[in-house]
Formats: sequence, structure tokens, C-alpha cells
Amino acid sequence: MENKDLNLQVLAVSNVSKGVEIRILSRIGLIISVMPLVLTARKISIEEAVNTALEESITADQARLQKIQGGEALVEGFAGFLPRVSASTSSSSTSLDSLGSGSWSSQVSLAQPVVDATAIIGLVSGFNQNAMYRKQSVQTLSKLIVEVEKSYYNLAKRESLMRSAEKAYERAQESEKAVKKRFELGDASKADALSAEAATLSAQMQLTLAEGQLKDARTHLSDLMLGRYEESSLETEELADPEMPDSLPSTIVSDELLKDNPDLAVLKRQTRSSNISVWQAWAALLPSLSITAGKNFTQEGAIPVFSTWDDIPTGYGISISVPFIDIPSRAIGISRAHIARRQAHLAQSAQELTTKELLSTLLYTQDVAYKSFEFAKKSEALAREKYNLTIRSYELEASSIVELMQAQADLADAERALAEAKANYWSSRADLNYVLGRSLEAR
Repeated sequence: MENKDLNLQVLAVSNVSKGVEIRILSRIGLIISVMPLVLTARKISIEEAVNTALEESITADQARLQKIQGGEALVEGFAGFLPRVSASTSSSSTSLDSLGSGSWSSQVSLAQPVVDATAIIGLVSGFNQNAMYRKQSVQTLSKLIVEVEKSYYNLAKRESLMRSAEKAYERAQESEKAVKKRFELGDASKADALSAEAATLSAQMQLTLAEGQLKDARTHLSDLMLGRYEESSLETEELADPEMPDSLPSTIVSDELLKDNPDLAVLKRQTRSSNISVWQAWAALLPSLSITAGKNFTQEGAIPVFSTWDDIPTGYGISISVPFIDIPSRAIGISRAHIARRQAHLAQSAQELTTKELLSTLLYTQDVAYKSFEFAKKSEALAREKYNLTIRSYELEASSIVELMQAQADLADAERALAEAKANYWSSRADLNYVLGRSLEAR
């Protein structure tokens, strides 16, 4: 009987050993499976994220095309001074039956503009159009940079909130263990144990929510970089603590502060383009002078016989064109150009006012964001100290479950507020950089 009991004990120990071995192997397998994810984690700086987007994104391609369009507009402006070559051929007959059977007269002519106000204004317009397309290219890239920066800051915030949710879940589990320990000793009620368990479930739900938001933030930043990096391995660097921008007047917003604003730069070029359109409309009423040269052919077929080119004398002349017949339509064009110029000036004035108001708001927002971060930082430190004291006090039966749960919730809220305050500050700084047209961090 004793041998039988001994065999059973040995078998039980063997089974336990196997169970322990299985758990150890499963944990080792879990660690090994997680290791590739850890090793492939890729922390990128905000500069790297911006540079990658500028190289890979479709928006950057659009900005490059805008520069090409500007070059084409400049070439088109010069085209007005190039010589114009034309050729024509015709045949006449006294009856329809013999139409095309007689001789053909052909003419090849060249006209070189000498005095043409339309061509001169067209060249000025080409230079302005080129500058405007370049300003639009800068505007497009500036908007892309702001979008990438804000996406980067949002991802950094989601990573901080994820870490906060993990810590909150660990604290909830720690609190639940403390409550269960007191419950087993008879010092806590069943309601207290259920409250602690509910708090753990709530923290777990917050953790799941943070995981989903983190995934969405990674997807958005990865899409801006056209998937250069795997979403699951994309991580940001720790955001620096906010700093107040200096040497910026917060009471008076002058035009000097807005001289590099990309939106206003485009509008100013559009306004200048409307002014040039008025000049072009008036130039169309002026006469133009060209020097002409041409040769006339007479041949049996429709195609000129160029073998006799050298034998045919070249005729030279001066051509003066005065648009008397088109004066009514040109006058309407002038009126429309004046209306368009007025609208462009009004749009620029309205945008300048809006931009000044936005800059004033952003300067104020920067100040508030910085103070909010300082407050959140102190609040998080106080909430953490309060939680540490409360958990120890509860273990010593000097605090209630209500106080413990409140301290736990306060710390979680303080951690979230700190992460959001830091990210909100840098997001507002990105907006401020865009409005100013330059980076305050580069000072």
C-alpha cells in the first residue's frame, strides 16, 4: 500500500514537472515569437519622416509638376517674340468641273514681331506665372510638411497613451490583488473585491481602445510616407518638452511677420496676375509691327516644287496690324479684366485679415499650450505620488477602496492629460510654423 502511494506521488511529481516544463517551453516560444517584432522596431525622427514624405508621397510629385508648369508658362511668354512661319496653297477655276485641275499658287511666309505690346505683356505674364507656380509648389510642400508633423505628433501621443494604458492596467491588477488579499483575510467586503475587478476590466478596455487608436495613427503616418516602413514596426522618438517661442510679438501682428506665409504668397502672385491681365486687355487695342519675308510658288499640283526655291525671289515687307474691328469685344475684355482684378484684391485683403487673426490665435494657443503642459506635468507627478501613498495606505488598512480607485483613476487621467498636452503643443507649433512660413525650431 505504501509502495502504491509512493508510485502515485512520483507520478504526480512527474506530471507537475511536465506541466512546469510545458509552461516554461510555451513562455520561451512566446519570447522567441516576439523577438522579431522587437528587433524590427524602427524608431524614426520627425526629420526622417518629413524627408521620406517629401521623397515618396504623391503630394511631393504634385509640387514638382507645379514647378514644371511654371517653366512652361515662362517658355510660353518668350514664344510671343519668336518668328511665325505660315504656308498656304490655293487653286481657282471658272467652273466646278475643272476645280483643282488648273495651276496652284502657294505662299511661304515668315513674320518677325518687332513692336508688339501683347508679346511684351505676355512675357511679363510668363515670368509672373512661373513665380506663382513656384509659390504654389512651396505651398503644397508646406502643407505636406504640416500634415506629416501633426501625424507624427499624433502617433507620439498615441504611443504615450498606449504606455499609460498599459501602466494603468498593471496598477489595476496590483490594486485588485491588494483588495483580494484583504478580502481573503476578512478585512474587505465582497463589494470591494467586485469594484476592484470592475476597475481592472475598465483598464483592460481602455488598453484595447488605445491599441486600436495607435494602429490607426501608424497607418496614417505610413500612408503619408507611401508605406516606406512597416506599420507594426513604426515608432516615434520621445517628444521634447515644450518650449516657449521667443521674439514673437503677441500683441501686434505686422505684415513683416506674414511676409513668408505660403497662402498669402500665392494670393499676391494671383493678384499681380490679375493686374497683368488688365495690361494685356489694353495692349490688345494697340497696333503691332512685324517684318515679313515670303516666297510665292506657281505649280501644277497642290504640293509646291521646292527644287525651284533658289530661283524664286524673296519678298520683304513691313506689316502693321490695327484691331479696329475688334474694339467692342476688346472693350468688354478690359471691363472683365478690371472686375477680376478687383475681386483678386478683395480676396487678398480678406485672406490677409484671416491670416492675421489666425496668427494671433496661434500665438495665444502656444502660450496656453505651454502653460497646460507645465500644469499637466505637475499634476501627473502629484497624482503618481498620491497613488503610491494610497496603495500603501490601503495595504495597511488606513484607506478605503473608494480612495484607492479614485487615486488610480486620477493617475490615469493625469498621464493621458500630460501626453495630450505635449502633443497638442507641438501640433500647434506646426500650425504656427506654417503660418509664419518658417520653422521656429531652426532659430
